[in-house]
Amino acid sequence: MHSVIKLPFSYIPKDLKAAGSRSCVPTNVYAWMRAAGLVNDHLVSCDFRLI
Repeated sequence: MHSVIKLPFSYIPKDLKAAGSRSCVPTNVYAWMRAAGLVNDHLVSCDFRLI
């Protein structure tokens, strides 16, 4: 299991800000990664984990 601090969504906003983006925070990046299916943080016992 990864620590929240070491997940990519902590680093992406810094890279985007360096590239000129104005409003990009880790919370928004994490939400986008969940919506895109890159992060699955459901519990193993959760029925939605496999969807």
